[in-house]
Amino acid sequence: MSIEPCQPGDYRVAADEEVIEELSFPAYHRVATMIFVPAESYHASSVEMVAIDPQELQAALVSRFRSSHHYAAPSFANFGIEGH
Repeated sequence: MSIEPCQPGDYRVAADEEVIEELSFPAYHRVATMIFVPAESYHASSVEMVAIDPQELQAALVSRFRSSHHYAAPSFANFGIEGH
């Protein structure tokens, strides 16, 4: 699902992950990625949690990073994505 473009700023992103039980070491599988955006409400502090495509988020972050830097973009994990 795509959401309308948001104003520049800091947004909270959360990843919902499940443990892969069959392995002998801890591993996780992402089942959902959500972004918290301002809700359409008369309360300025209201937020809405919206499911997003993690690949679209990564592409947007990499594009933003590359437009402001002159070297390779860091990995997805370096953008403060919450998980497990």
